[in-house]
Amino acid sequence: MRMFLLLAALATTSSVALSQPTATYSRAFPPSQEALERLNLKSDWTFYVPVSGQADGLAKVQILDEDQIAIQTKSGVLLLIDEGTGRQQWKFKYPGHFTSGYNVAVNAKYLFAVNVAKLYCFHRYSGLLEFEFDLPEAPSTGPLADKSQVYIALSGSKLMAFQLPLGLQITNDPSAKKASGAPLDNSKVRNAADVVADRYSTRTNVKSIPDDEFDRTTVPKAYLETGSGASSTARSPSLSTLASVVPPYTLHGLNKVESLSMLPSLRQPYRLNPDYLTYNQYSPSIAVIPASVARLLELTNLRPQVVKPELAWSIGTSQKIDFDPILVQSKSQLTTPRVWITETGKNFVAVSQQTGARVVSGSFNAEPSGPLVGPFAFGKDSQLGFVTLTDGQLISLDLAGGSSDIPKYEWKANVGGLLNHTPLVTKDGVYVSGDHAGVAKVEVASGDVTWRTESTADLMLAVNNEFVYVLNRRGELLVYAKDRIHDTVTKRAKPLTSLSVAGFNVPIQNPTTDRILLGADNGLIVCLRDAGAKYARPMRISPVERLPPPAPKPEVKPAEPAPTPVDPKPADPKPVDPKAPKPVDPKPADPKPPQPPKK
Repeated sequence: MRMFLLLAALATTSSVALSQPTATYSRAFPPSQEALERLNLKSDWTFYVPVSGQADGLAKVQILDEDQIAIQTKSGVLLLIDEGTGRQQWKFKYPGHFTSGYNVAVNAKYLFAVNVAKLYCFHRYSGLLEFEFDLPEAPSTGPLADKSQVYIALSGSKLMAFQLPLGLQITNDPSAKKASGAPLDNSKVRNAADVVADRYSTRTNVKSIPDDEFDRTTVPKAYLETGSGASSTARSPSLSTLASVVPPYTLHGLNKVESLSMLPSLRQPYRLNPDYLTYNQYSPSIAVIPASVARLLELTNLRPQVVKPELAWSIGTSQKIDFDPILVQSKSQLTTPRVWITETGKNFVAVSQQTGARVVSGSFNAEPSGPLVGPFAFGKDSQLGFVTLTDGQLISLDLAGGSSDIPKYEWKANVGGLLNHTPLVTKDGVYVSGDHAGVAKVEVASGDVTWRTESTADLMLAVNNEFVYVLNRRGELLVYAKDRIHDTVTKRAKPLTSLSVAGFNVPIQNPTTDRILLGADNGLIVCLRDAGAKYARPMRISPVERLPPPAPKPEVKPAEPAPTPVDPKPADPKPVDPKAPKPVDPKPADPKPPQPPKK
């Protein structure tokens, strides 16, 4: 009996343990100042993410750009912090806890995130919730957003594009002015809450309503008062003007109304304000009041309508979509914007951003081990994407070129190892890494491997103009001199110094700036940088992600044909006068004197 009770207790304990989420908890603490000085590093800021117990921790940490970092915890908290100062900007709590966390997507103004089967849209810098939308199916990847649409893979093998509401579509991108260095006009900057309030405005929150919005053609002139101190408004006539006290009531040819108790005043605009309704509606004319009570209550309910995106197009894929799609803007007017999808196995496809029609398709030699990253512009005509394969190859694709069933490859680099980490693309090369494969640098122009570390240093963290920061399998932060090798045959490099950061068990790769971010499951995030004065501000290390739109070519008018020269009309000859003297020939020149004969 005791043995039976013991087995039952063990089974109950194991089932409870399996039902609860597990995590590797860490007790990390910030590195000391002496240790950082030895590596010529400096701590910019330290931030503690609130976590609920040892089962909670950091699920996703994304460096969005030079200004923002998005953090998601396993318990369902979304935080946005400033990358330069580490200050929290805003926070949101998802209704679903301990769910699969996906990457967030941003455009110039808004941030999009998914939780369980809902799509959320936030104002990027204030955290104001614009809308939440129930997806028709469960998402399998994170969202992708541009100025007017959101793209997301659902049920594994379906990609849907949703068009944003008209009020959320971006027409003028403020980031373009910011990138060009032109000062922004702060006098025209409005609070995000005021913008949303205008979007959901009703008659109740409008201070003054112009008179031309109401139907004044049906109001007799006898009820319009004009004079000093009074504006042209409709007055409430006396009930004695009613032709009958039996409904429907009419007023000097005006439209009929079923009941007088529904109208507190006959003055335009007519107002319906029952006690059981919080919102009321101003009606410009009695004619809009229907006879149906249900329709009347529907019109009087002015609570904001649900703002949601509309389905633009949907396509199905032959296999499951494993990684987040990427968007490629057109580099010329002849190329349409594309959405690139990487499927399970070896297949990839690019579809049109506007219609979802297939533009380019192909297959790799091996299965991808990570997402397709890009686009990155290294020149006027190149928009490249990079993907790592399970056989140790790095593939470079022209994301704006190619045609149906004929993708355009730039080069294929055989790096070796298991490249299961996302490539880090810089202005002068692509850094790839993987478990027990080390970190290798591949030249963009040729695809040659020019620099690499030992196999145990296999996680790239950050890079600047002078140093490369790598994490090895023992939890040590290694500092390498950039492009300095010790073996010309293998291209191997040796670290200059190291620092133990074993407590930081959440790897954070910075693909945008030179900042070194260390994360731990207890919610601690530390931002480090080179102590040099030139690295005081975050420096962008990645190339331009999107090319500027091509300048419109000047319209060349066809040259007008030159007019055919017309011979002038010969002048009439003058009549010859017979009495006129004949012209005398000029006197011929004197001949040369004869030469004497030679003796």
